[in-house]
Amino acid sequence: MQHPNSPYVSTNFAVEFTGSRAYLDRLNSAEGPRVSVNHLFAAAVGRAFVEFPGANARVLGKTIRREKHVGIAAPVSLLGTDTAAGRELSMMVLPKVDQLSLRDIAERSRRIVSSEREGRVQNPFTRIMMAAATYAPASALERSFDWTWSLISNPLMGPITARALPVTVAISNPGSAFADIEGLRFRGAAINLPGPGWCVGSLFGLTPVQDEVVVVNGAPAVRPVLPVMFVFDHRLFDGVMAGKVMARISGILQNPEPVFGADGRRSGP
Repeated sequence: MQHPNSPYVSTNFAVEFTGSRAYLDRLNSAEGPRVSVNHLFAAAVGRAFVEFPGANARVLGKTIRREKHVGIAAPVSLLGTDTAAGRELSMMVLPKVDQLSLRDIAERSRRIVSSEREGRVQNPFTRIMMAAATYAPASALERSFDWTWSLISNPLMGPITARALPVTVAISNPGSAFADIEGLRFRGAAINLPGPGWCVGSLFGLTPVQDEVVVVNGAPAVRPVLPVMFVFDHRLFDGVMAGKVMARISGILQNPEPVFGADGRRSGP
């Protein structure tokens, strides 16, 4: 699995979203922080990955690091802000998502996004990398990535870096900028992740919920569907484990209330 070979496997699945849409509508009609599709998906990932600890891991240097808790990283758009300074993105880090309620995830992520868009980067590791991306010339920025990878690979510094960036899963939303377009349906993608400096074990890419024809009780019916891209590090787990993770996330999204509670305030184990 040395360069230039890639250890990552890309797959795609689609989740029938009727149950999730109804659940989100009920939650958002009540008092409390608004819960989005991304919040619900992050919460489902937290619950699913903690149930399959073999998947909740990452490769740091030459070491497979299994984590007790599920940490999630997600991009934050800086477009339209005064703090962008030529950058389009920052990053949100949510540690221990598996222990948070759905409402907690919505509240914390909105607070972090607001801070990031105001230029107050929350995570110390991200703060250093964003500063380098903003102010360093291209040649120095490339050397900083090499330096970062050296830290992650170092047996002594690797654990420190892991604590500074407690993330095993990344969630992106490459299609969120586009509204549902008549006659256009998303079908999937293959994502080529960055080189060895990529230090999460799994990546999910979400696009907007779209209406599709699905089979219901043996007959065609139009239902809302959430297309999902799933990329995982094959050094950590195989397709069988990936299938279990996909099935569990899909099951949670099709019927989220028993997992998160009628009010979205049920904490994780």
